[in-house]
Amino acid sequence: MIAITRNALAALFVVSSLVNCQSSKPTEAEALSLDFSDAENRWKNAGLVNYDFESTSLCFCSTDFVGPLRVSVRNGAVTAIINTRTGVAAPLRYRYPMDSVFAFVRLEQTRRPTNLTVTYDAVLGYPRRIEYGTLATDDGGVITIENLRAALP
Repeated sequence: MIAITRNALAALFVVSSLVNCQSSKPTEAEALSLDFSDAENRWKNAGLVNYDFESTSLCFCSTDFVGPLRVSVRNGAVTAIINTRTGVAAPLRYRYPMDSVFAFVRLEQTRRPTNLTVTYDAVLGYPRRIEYGTLATDDGGVITIENLRAALP
């Protein structure tokens, strides 16, 4: 019979917990495999109404729109947009809360489904990268959303 001390048992529990947490964390491949409905449900279930994220766009757009921009959303509405390179505020019309981003993806799915690629966050479901339309003909672009975190109201 093997005797296990309390310290050894505690260490075994901690290692087991870490392994289980890491194995249950979604992989990048799982993030890619999320479909729109799964992603949108994850976002809705997260229940975030106060959050911040960083966004950049690759398009034939105003340089103010391209970013990188830090977007603040409070109570589901964009309240501030700051260019992270210059520290200058951008007009609020240049970014939308995540529900509107999902609405944009839904619209693109109907308009031009063959020219749409979306990568969703594996945990919260929000679109991390949206490639839409044809950039070469000034009829599309790429939007990236990173560093999304919950915020206080």
